[in-house]
Amino acid sequence: MDLTIYRDLPDPVWADLVFGTASLPPIPPEDIQRSWCGNAGAILASHSCEFYRLLKRAVAQYGVKPYSNARVLDFGCGWGRLTRLVAKDLPASQIYGCDPDDEILKWCAHLPGTFARSDHRPRAIPFDVKFDLAFAYSVFTHLGPRTHEDALNALHASLADGGLLVVTVRPRAFVEQKASELARLSDESIRQMLQEYDAGSFVYHPLNVPPVDGEVTYGEAVIPLAYVKRHWLDRYELLSVERFPADPFQVPLVMRKR
Repeated sequence: MDLTIYRDLPDPVWADLVFGTASLPPIPPEDIQRSWCGNAGAILASHSCEFYRLLKRAVAQYGVKPYSNARVLDFGCGWGRLTRLVAKDLPASQIYGCDPDDEILKWCAHLPGTFARSDHRPRAIPFDVKFDLAFAYSVFTHLGPRTHEDALNALHASLADGGLLVVTVRPRAFVEQKASELARLSDESIRQMLQEYDAGSFVYHPLNVPPVDGEVTYGEAVIPLAYVKRHWLDRYELLSVERFPADPFQVPLVMRKR
């Protein structure tokens, strides 16, 4: 299926089409949408569209190639929430997505692009190509400290020279407001997390899932900008820290491969 025939649609209209009741191609039921993304339907369409437009602005401002010629990777694509929007503007030959969950990837089977399962500790991207843009929406907000290092290295190796990486991280307010799984924690645990955040440390609350190679790979991760500047800039140039009003608990970082 070639969805580039819709490339002239305004982005909000395309998002509404993708996430509407007559969606093309089909999307998961609302319970799956919510379990993976926290929202569904029109709200999810609006949030997704805002992030997709941010990606295109980043490429226009910082990219080596025009967006229309870019090879794009959705890292942690899930059911293809964002990949579906990409398909309006790019042909299948330029679209890639990976995720460690085989079941959710089944929802990408009819999408334009190439999709593959990635490892829970992703020491390599499962494609033998170089990307001009890779993005990871609400992925590094969940990875354990060693797992996130593996992912950063794998993505770095997969990017073309001058390739862009856009990821989201959590702000301090995520801990302050005891959001999501942190609501289960004591006030003392939250105070300790805030102290760690203010000291520039990686803050991580692992979930009760089996470890992979000695680490629980999935949980709630809150990465201060100070940590990013100390530990990421040997591999990436930090180009901008974006505002994302659609979801104040997601802070997009635009980076370029060094």
